[in-house]
Amino acid sequence: MGLETTIWPVEATAWLAVIGLGVGPVGLAFFVWDVRVKHGDIQILGVASYAAPLLSTFVLVVAGIADMTLALLVASVLITFGAVLAARASRSKAKGMASFLTFAKSLWVSKKGSKRTCCGAASRS
Repeated sequence: MGLETTIWPVEATAWLAVIGLGVGPVGLAFFVWDVRVKHGDIQILGVASYAAPLLSTFVLVVAGIADMTLALLVASVLITFGAVLAARASRSKAKGMASFLTFAKSLWVSKKGSKRTCCGAASRS
């Protein structure tokens, strides 16, 4: 099989680091994500998730760990553009879906005693 060999931490400090990450920032991130998925606006959450790599890269640049390059700047602009595009698409999709449902309902509403069937064709009862 093409599986990687699992390497477990050897020292107690390494285990403490793993537990600390699981309980701390990683665990908190999963908890908040779960709450927002269950009780929030999933479309906004999806769009906001575009910001995670952008913000983490920004922190690396500010901390001096990464250099601001042209490729990084272009990537940041593309991520921002993708988030704006997704936000607009989800907003127009919601409006479009409401219009579609209204239209679809009008196809099935009976008029003057006739029942509507698929595509608005009337059937006689």
